[in-house]
Amino acid sequence: MSTPMMMTNCPSEETLAAFIDGRLDPGDRQTMVEHVVSCPDCYAITSAAWDYEAAGPAADVAPVVRGRFGSIPLWLPAAVAAGLILAVFLPAIRERIEFRRSGGVSAIVAAQDNVPERLAESRPSVSFSYKPLHRTVRGVEKGGPINEDQMLPLLAAGLRAEQEADDGSWEKLRAAAIAQLAMGRPRDAVATMERAIARKGKTDAALLTDLAAVYVEVARNGRPRDAVHAVSAAERAWQAVHTPENAWNRALAYEHAERPADAIKAWHDYLKLDSSSPWAAEAAGKIKRLQEDTAL
Repeated sequence: MSTPMMMTNCPSEETLAAFIDGRLDPGDRQTMVEHVVSCPDCYAITSAAWDYEAAGPAADVAPVVRGRFGSIPLWLPAAVAAGLILAVFLPAIRERIEFRRSGGVSAIVAAQDNVPERLAESRPSVSFSYKPLHRTVRGVEKGGPINEDQMLPLLAAGLRAEQEADDGSWEKLRAAAIAQLAMGRPRDAVATMERAIARKGKTDAALLTDLAAVYVEVARNGRPRDAVHAVSAAERAWQAVHTPENAWNRALAYEHAERPADAIKAWHDYLKLDSSSPWAAEAAGKIKRLQEDTAL
């Protein structure tokens, strides 16, 4: 049997089931062996299934799968037990695969959807859904504080991203910086994003967009001199590719650099890319406010 392998760190459930059942071609089986011996998650599943088959259904003590995702007794016939193993463990494995594939960003994007307001005015290169900006006036939160229960998924995703970033890879550092931005910790986000840039290089448009986002936010939160860095990063990303996220940060960077004419032009550039979303409505409001301010 030839079962295609997924191009990810872990195989598909079909491939894993075929491997457990001995239905893979020799080449695919060798690839699976090499993977399983180096992957604790897949090893826990396959070894438990094989142990059960060796023990037989009449064994005095039911074997148990113990892995990173919990444990399950295998008292069912082998075929059913293998299916049960896959049903119990594969959702968690899929989540781990997606976490690895995106560097942790996908979990942050999903968690951000639970927050009713955004804490950052800027936007990272990933597709955050629109949320109104949580505002403070003279240190007082306008409309009251964000509900802590609604913040928990984001805080949990952010904590995990920061822990994963300990390995120093630029993907995970980027995810941690985006999480710190979303959690309202822009200075931490700048330090983390600079580390990601140092690993990857200053030519990646998405990373430059993220760098502009974190510098915009520190400029908005008491360090206006950093607006210069935000403008530089946003313009470099803009030269490479035009995206709504980069256009947004570019306009904000000019605002915080106190260059209203450039900011108005940049907001119009944004509206050429996005003319109908809630983000566009916020951008139109910014143009109106800047035009009123410059007319005074």
